[in-house]
Amino acid sequence: MQCSVFITVELDPIAGVAGWEQAVQDAGREAMRQALVQAVRRYEETHDTCPHCGSLQSHSQGMVRRRVLTGFGRVRLELRRQRCDGWQRRFRPAQGCLASGATGARASDARLGAGMRAGGRQLAVCDRRPRAAPAQGGPG
Repeated sequence: MQCSVFITVELDPIAGVAGWEQAVQDAGREAMRQALVQAVRRYEETHDTCPHCGSLQSHSQGMVRRRVLTGFGRVRLELRRQRCDGWQRRFRPAQGCLASGATGARASDARLGAGMRAGGRQLAVCDRRPRAAPAQGGPG
């Protein structure tokens, strides 16, 4: 499966290398989001059989919006929803590629750190490892 994404970056001549670097990184993240949306669409096109009975006979039941957290930010997906003509059960063709959850592997790895920045705010990241209790009378 191939996905093509084209990047056009507007660079301010006064911004200098630091400004250009930020603009290129932002454009790259947007391109990665677009590529992921295309990849999910292609997956849906090639995996349209009913997961319950294997039938190819189904009809559209609209779209479902989902957000996926990735290493390059949140991606908004519109997933197809189908109804099997045989079983009369609804299914989403993209469920197979999203079965690992709504978090990409790189984003899951990022949770191991103490925190991450997003949109100028500091987001707290929960670390599930047990920590030693602070000593009595010491800094808490």
